[in-house]
Amino acid sequence: WQCKTGTLFLTVYILASTPALPEISREAAEVVAARHARTCYVEMMDGQLKCGGRPRRSLAAARALLGPGTLAKPNEPPTCNAGKPTWLFKWRGFPDQAPIGVDAETGKLIECRS
Repeated sequence: WQCKTGTLFLTVYILASTPALPEISREAAEVVAARHARTCYVEMMDGQLKCGGRPRRSLAAARALLGPGTLAKPNEPPTCNAGKPTWLFKWRGFPDQAPIGVDAETGKLIECRS
């Protein structure tokens, strides 16, 4: 019995010491990021990527513009100062642009700077 109690205590300790898993899956965060990417375009005057307004492409086309999402820890992303776990989606064709950040707990967009 003593061995089982020790194993149970160790398991609880390990689970308690690991960081919380994100509540929003990568797939759900990707949909949020793609919805935002639907509104983005390159401004011809200055060649900068601008986002906002009405959707300019389908959701599938917007998803194709983004790389696979990566879960960044609160202290990792220097471009997104969210202070909590964040899904980051980098642009495939625009490597110098800031990634699209999605809060891994709430599923809301996070402002990222390049």
